[in-house]
Amino acid sequence: MEPAVKAPHLPLPQLAAAPLQLPMQAVPGGRQQWGRNQRILLGFLPAIWLRRCKICRQQRVRMTEMPSMDMKIMKVDKERSMSFSTAEQFLGIQQLHPFQWEIAQAALDGKDSCVYMATGTGKSLCFQLPAVVSGKVVLVVSPLIALMKEQVEKFNERAKQQGSKMKACFLGSGHEDVERRFQMDEAAVRGDFNLVYITPEKLTQCSHLLLRLRPLVEKGRVALLAVDEAHSISEWGGEFRPSYREISFFREDFPEVPIMALTAIKTPDVKDDINNYLQLRGPKVAVGSAYRPNLVLKRSQPRGLKRDLERIADEVCREGDRAIIYVKRRKEAEEVGAKLKEFLKFSDVTVGIYHAKRDQRQRDAAHDDFSDEGDHIMVATVAYGLGIDFPNIRRVYHLAAPALVEQYFQQIGRAGRDGKPAVCELIASDSDFVKPHRSPVQLEVWEKKSFECMRNLIYSPECLWSTLLKYMGEETFGSRCGNCDVCRAQEKLYDATCAAEVFFEAVDLFVTRHKPESMTNILALICNKKSFQNRFKGQEEQKLAVALAEKCKGMGLLAQTKITAFYKGLVPLLVNDGYLRRRPMSCGPWHTRRHYEVYLLTSKGSKVLHADCEVRLQIPPCLHDVLPAA
Repeated sequence: MEPAVKAPHLPLPQLAAAPLQLPMQAVPGGRQQWGRNQRILLGFLPAIWLRRCKICRQQRVRMTEMPSMDMKIMKVDKERSMSFSTAEQFLGIQQLHPFQWEIAQAALDGKDSCVYMATGTGKSLCFQLPAVVSGKVVLVVSPLIALMKEQVEKFNERAKQQGSKMKACFLGSGHEDVERRFQMDEAAVRGDFNLVYITPEKLTQCSHLLLRLRPLVEKGRVALLAVDEAHSISEWGGEFRPSYREISFFREDFPEVPIMALTAIKTPDVKDDINNYLQLRGPKVAVGSAYRPNLVLKRSQPRGLKRDLERIADEVCREGDRAIIYVKRRKEAEEVGAKLKEFLKFSDVTVGIYHAKRDQRQRDAAHDDFSDEGDHIMVATVAYGLGIDFPNIRRVYHLAAPALVEQYFQQIGRAGRDGKPAVCELIASDSDFVKPHRSPVQLEVWEKKSFECMRNLIYSPECLWSTLLKYMGEETFGSRCGNCDVCRAQEKLYDATCAAEVFFEAVDLFVTRHKPESMTNILALICNKKSFQNRFKGQEEQKLAVALAEKCKGMGLLAQTKITAFYKGLVPLLVNDGYLRRRPMSCGPWHTRRHYEVYLLTSKGSKVLHADCEVRLQIPPCLHDVLPAA
């Protein structure tokens, strides 16, 4: 059959030439019933055909009127469009980076693209340039409402200052006025805006918006779909959002519109997921190093919440810096925020709080106060992780380790976006990884890899930047960066033979005479606590407990608190060096199940006990004040 637009000129089909093959009823009189059904159906077909012809005739009339509309649209596009040099001036750029020009040019040529660049390298210009240069519409999918509103305001303010007809808008739940939201939707699908920022939920769940968008696409007015923070499409990205995966329908419905994916996370698995779920076709790829030489990575051991917050408050007051403090839970965000406000009540330093349990107005107010430099400190959960774009954040603190490397990498990326030095301090211990509700056994394969890398990072004696870059699949610059606590400290080996033997003997006793035990019970034996004495009353256990306590005294560890702090710092190093291994365990009914870890000796650890081998460890600076003579 010819295209539908010419259908009115076709003759009516010969209906009797191909009778419908409907199944006959297997009942008496079935043949007669079939005959009646056939006559009824065939009687309706001419009317259906004529109705279709009428619709096609109307479509053809509209098609004949379209050239004048297209000419008008082309005239508007020509008025709005600029050259690259004019676009640079409009966006306030002195000179484009080569990758920005190449990616923008690929988008203008109708090609897909991927941008894997570190935070603060100007990824947003890659999708703003096609909108400014072509004068067409660029759809930008982004996860953070506050950031989108901020970018819209900046773009419109710049256009107003320069007398340009360029406009940007935001579509999403951030508009409290329903009527205003409807008007923005209508204006966007008419093509009144060059940059249309939209949440993934709005794009994927509003079917009427997509239907209204189709005419704009068919007229060639949509230049690009940009997917910012594209790692959210992947479960490997650490910030997975199901709505991001539903964006794949856009490629199916609008295959002529090029897609641009942008992210700072570039692990091989994330790259594969982005390519597969967005159905990218031979994309132009720009890859930069994840290394940020202006960020100094530090680690320290928790000294108690009050002491840690007093130190942080003192540093912020002394330096006058702006800082973000990340915590794991919403309750902790409220607690930390309240304590900091108490510590800083006599200073000019103010504190904001941001987490998902606060309503949208409170979150927007906290974000606005921080962005206007009203607040010096923001206490936040991971909810304040994506897309934060402030140039002068000088410090990022973590009061506990993030569960995944990807989360940590995203959050430290908030600091030093202006290229000036900034400090990222991880205040964490190995106990942060003993989860109360979820065992490491229950983690996905990708989570286990990221989980273990983050856990090892806390006590790693290797260059921190080198460790992060290796995880990202990037070739490192060498073994030393000069911008982490390891590289800035003098390298030294610590003779941990005696201390390791004490712990190994305790582990060996439990494994051979009872069962593998947790860190808590092993330390109860080493400290000869009453809880151990009441539980294990055998002569050999009591004798070993006394002997181990004496060895600890010989190392200068007199108090039980010092012994506990010492071994909680030493044991992760022994695990990393292959002397010990952990085994996840759980106990209790499913609704109150408790997860914990027990320790076992490896063959390397057994040699220390039975073959008189030395244990020499490289000690990270964060443990220098915990380990004796380190």
